[in-house]
Amino acid sequence: MISLRTLAKWRNSLCASMAGFRNATGGSIALTYAIMGVAIVGIAFTGVDMTRVAMARSKLQDSLDSATLAAAASATTETSVINATGKKYLSAALTNDTMLLNLSSTFSLTSKKLTGSATAEVEPIVMGLYTGSNITIKAQSEVVRRQDMTVELALVLDTTGSMAGTKMSTLKTAATDLVKTVLGGANGDKVKIGIVPFAQHVNLGIASRNEAWADVPAEVHLYHPSSYMPSCTKQQCTTSQVSCRIPDYSPSTCTGINDGVPYSYACQVQTGSHQGLCNVSSNCTTVQLNPCPGPVNNSWWEDSHFYGCYGSPAYPDNVSDNNANRKYPGLMNLTCSAQVQNLTTSSAPLLATINSLNASGETYIPAGLAWGFNMLTSSQPLTDALPYDTAGPNLNPRKIIVLMTDGANTKQMNHGAGARGIHNIAANPAPEANTYTTELCNNIKAKGIEVYTVAFDIQNNAAAKTLVQACASDSSHFFDASNSAALLDAFRQITKSIQSLQISH
Repeated sequence: MISLRTLAKWRNSLCASMAGFRNATGGSIALTYAIMGVAIVGIAFTGVDMTRVAMARSKLQDSLDSATLAAAASATTETSVINATGKKYLSAALTNDTMLLNLSSTFSLTSKKLTGSATAEVEPIVMGLYTGSNITIKAQSEVVRRQDMTVELALVLDTTGSMAGTKMSTLKTAATDLVKTVLGGANGDKVKIGIVPFAQHVNLGIASRNEAWADVPAEVHLYHPSSYMPSCTKQQCTTSQVSCRIPDYSPSTCTGINDGVPYSYACQVQTGSHQGLCNVSSNCTTVQLNPCPGPVNNSWWEDSHFYGCYGSPAYPDNVSDNNANRKYPGLMNLTCSAQVQNLTTSSAPLLATINSLNASGETYIPAGLAWGFNMLTSSQPLTDALPYDTAGPNLNPRKIIVLMTDGANTKQMNHGAGARGIHNIAANPAPEANTYTTELCNNIKAKGIEVYTVAFDIQNNAAAKTLVQACASDSSHFFDASNSAALLDAFRQITKSIQSLQISH
């Protein structure tokens, strides 16, 4: 193979030979000019080769830069995935190129820098006639994963029962990749991420009961002693059989509803009846027990415990963050989603929270949105966020909510006396919950918070998808993820928007 340096050396040698012919004083002038003519032609065609090589190298470098950027934006730290992504994009960029031969490339990640290297060959027009070899060219590209501005990001994630199985495992993968990529990039310490898992309610942890914003009743573990005297008589009857119809049952498939989503299960249904015998009682009399039974102990324990779950304050405090003195009612004897992880720059607690996610309960989107809103507001109830950017749109810091849900609201808020704002009223559709969702979205966007929304596999419910889409900041912030692959891609695109990629070669 011929290198570019070798090709230039040959051209310089031909030029030197021409200078020698020009200065020669002996021999035939015709012969001299003939030889010079050959040299001139050689130089001309060598220049063509060098031009072709320069064009090919420029094309290889530009394509490698694009492929390295694509690999760096792939939201992963796995070498095999990065290498496969880079190769795919490089190959696609050079699909119609016929000048570059025997393409080879590698892509690797070290710390926060992703490096792409590529080699190819160019077939020369002239020099190949003499050597039979191609000219080798090389290119290298380095991309730094960096974060240029302070970012506060709240991931508001639907963990309802309909997310069970593959959907939940895909969500965990998508959220894990986002956290690792954003916090692992250059200047990742400028990013704070929090996670709000939600279903019907949100779990702020048992220790939150002592916060000023929490309204949680006292724990109760009280013994109530009690007993009673049973009757000293009993009924004594004669049992006989009479003709009757006895129902017949057969195995069948029934349909149930889980978080608004129909599912099938095995059941027994009545298919008819047949003639048979039934027991009946008659001639009943009261007889005295001897001896009479003694007292019966029916003492009981009264237990009331708090497991970290909260209902909503009254309207409008449930859809805004303007009242720092509002109280959130704690719900007793109720378990709910995984505990909220507040804003942090450390990936370890975030990844632990993602790993702990499990699918249960039904959907009340306002609960998740309200606590995502609280997470990005510096005043009570959560106080780890920076103040809003008063200079205009939130760029310092940049505040972002990502709402991911797989369905419509299926619960509404209970406004009954003593209900403590619990979200346990079954409704499908749920007009009040939808109204609260819309108001929250509008209030969040009014504060300059960017809202990304992801509708994950929402099928046969255009109204639910429209509700989620309308919550996004604009059309570019909405993702209609119809399957697991689309969900992963949506989170990758959101990651790209958060993280800047800079070519450093």
